[in-house]
Amino acid sequence: MMPTVDLTNCDREPIHIPGWVQPHAVMLVLDEPDLRIVQVSANTREKLGVPPDELLGRPLATLLPAAELENLRTHVLTKSLDAAPYYLPSLDIRGAKTAFEAVVHRYQGALILELETWPETKTMPQEQIYASLKHTLVEIQAATTVKDFCQVAAERLRDFTGFDRVMVYRFSEDGSGHVLAEALRSDLESYLGLHYPAADIPKQARELFKKSQLRLIPDVGFKPVALKPVLRPATGEPLDMSYCVTRATSPIHAEYLQNMGVHASMSVSIVIGDKLWGLFACHHYSPRYVPHATRMACEFLAHTLSLQVDGKEKAEQHGYTTRLREAHQRVTETMLSAEDLRHSLLTLPGDTFIGIEAEGAALVYDGEIHVRGNAGDHTDVERLVAWLTDNVTEPVWSTDRLGELAPELFALAAFGRSAHGQLGG
Repeated sequence: MMPTVDLTNCDREPIHIPGWVQPHAVMLVLDEPDLRIVQVSANTREKLGVPPDELLGRPLATLLPAAELENLRTHVLTKSLDAAPYYLPSLDIRGAKTAFEAVVHRYQGALILELETWPETKTMPQEQIYASLKHTLVEIQAATTVKDFCQVAAERLRDFTGFDRVMVYRFSEDGSGHVLAEALRSDLESYLGLHYPAADIPKQARELFKKSQLRLIPDVGFKPVALKPVLRPATGEPLDMSYCVTRATSPIHAEYLQNMGVHASMSVSIVIGDKLWGLFACHHYSPRYVPHATRMACEFLAHTLSLQVDGKEKAEQHGYTTRLREAHQRVTETMLSAEDLRHSLLTLPGDTFIGIEAEGAALVYDGEIHVRGNAGDHTDVERLVAWLTDNVTEPVWSTDRLGELAPELFALAAFGRSAHGQLGG
């Protein structure tokens, strides 16, 4: 059985060494250069027609026809496959009733071959994928803001995959995140704008997202399949599956998805430099498999986003800085001609009082409360002012973690939404 994991220990769960694979796949761990099989998933009798015990210690030639094996040796294994999964053409396995989609990589001295099969897999023609990607890149280039940029990407990735919901999830410095863009089935409730605490995606999971770009769970309700033997014969240690696309998922993550009604999920990382900027999070409300050609298109789209989003953000920040400087100039000019500070602030246009872009703002002056935009009602503001009076001594103070500092304020649903965005879990 898989180890018991719950909310008290999920941040310490060794998700990179589960020792299990998803049941739609077969995993073969090989020693080089003779390509001898040293570990296998326990479902080879069902998938390949050969019991696992009969494969251990045997060469890969036991399963692959000579032409397939020669192509693998000559054109694939000569490449740098370290920590870089490489998609192969479909492989015909001796004794198997169907061809397998395959991916191979090396990690920590092991050559890992993953074979996937799914009934009624339909792959988008290569020409259609290329045309769609080309059109998507033109659309992305035309987007003027990061949000618009991500919205286009979410819509096109949903077109590629057919998932019911595709979100672009953006991480903050503290590990929390929010849904920046979303494309979804018309009858579903939107998650756009929702904020999630850092604990929703534990630190070790975020580290794996940086290493392995794409993660697919075609059936969240799967029963995992163990590796045989459990430990690598060469090291006596568990197989590190950080880059394996078919490794079994965390039980608590599977339960989390099931509680949301999700039956299949896929994530594609957006990494800028060595930093996990965000990810595409895809949900489907029935089992769903994504063929390799489509996955490659998704990875390419995420890579393109990674290359361009940093420049888009810098340009956007520059534009905001310019607008803010202009707004401050208007404040100064208004103050010089107005009778008092309050009047000058109240006569400025916009959802805030000094040009800062926000959903709303409140001005408290001589006991009077003035609210603009979505900033709660006067009672909410009074409670915040009381908290600030008791807890803040600095003349100028700001925070992006008010919910952590003043959880009693966030007990007020209306104020919590207006001050920080709706939290989800």
